[in-house]
Amino acid sequence: MWIVPCLWAGAFLTGASALLRLSADTVSFLRFAVTMVGGAIVLRRPALELLRARPSGRAWAAMGFLALVGGVLYHVLFYLGLARSQPPIASVVIATNPMLTALGCALFLHDRRPTRSLFVGLSLAFAGAVCLASDQPDRLARNAPFLERVVDGWGAGETLCLLASLSWAIFAISMQRFRAGVLKGLPSVGVTYVVYSMTALLLLPCVVATGHIAEVASMNAQEWACILYIGLVATVVAYTMYNAAIDRVGSARVSQVTYAVPTLTTLLSMAFLGFSPGSFTLIGLVVVTIGLVVSDGRVVAAIRLRRAAIKSQMQ
Repeated sequence: MWIVPCLWAGAFLTGASALLRLSADTVSFLRFAVTMVGGAIVLRRPALELLRARPSGRAWAAMGFLALVGGVLYHVLFYLGLARSQPPIASVVIATNPMLTALGCALFLHDRRPTRSLFVGLSLAFAGAVCLASDQPDRLARNAPFLERVVDGWGAGETLCLLASLSWAIFAISMQRFRAGVLKGLPSVGVTYVVYSMTALLLLPCVVATGHIAEVASMNAQEWACILYIGLVATVVAYTMYNAAIDRVGSARVSQVTYAVPTLTTLLSMAFLGFSPGSFTLIGLVVVTIGLVVSDGRVVAAIRLRRAAIKSQMQ
């Protein structure tokens, strides 16, 4: 499952490139239109298995809800935010979803009780996000007061990305609950493909109503290359691996693969986009990463076990 963050990091850069001339709903629609076509070839067998299983009406409704929340809502909010922010900053805000997912699993699925590690990690990640918000050179001079940079640095792009992160947490929690209930027994990959297809169908009237569908006719080769990467590599491959992993180890643990996305996105942005991180950006990346790891709880538990083992040996 650790291949997924590498693929998603590239999606931040290609998405930002496509958004230079295309609207957020157009990019979202094209992403899933390409996914639907590509998935019809790659995911044909599990899709047919799903249809042969004859899902109930409740199962179709559950897949429609997943498409609405994890497909339409998440991606439109994400691309609206990405268009108003920088890929490294957006990736850090989006990376808060493991904590939101873990908290949601604890509250609604009773996977585990909210722990001290979770709340400490949440606080650290928020502090890291504050540092990142204060270090955006396109908005304020670097010598501006810290609090002023924080207030003015956090803008609509970061807020939209945070809302996208929340919608993805709802999707991940719902997927785990549905897979244990109304979608139980249905092929995971087939469910994933149906959710992709429903997302494209739900987004089509949106781009038609806004008139943004006309943007497709003027797209150049670079924009199509970005859309193909987002639709095939970052969606068909990455999301299929992601959702299959949820079935094996649960949504809370799988969502932790996003730990690596901000660092990878920052490195790629420095290499290909000329992104120059300031001192607060670097500090923010470190603090957010520490917060995400601490919120997981496993690292803290391992340290405690290690210390207990050492203490018992000394005695």
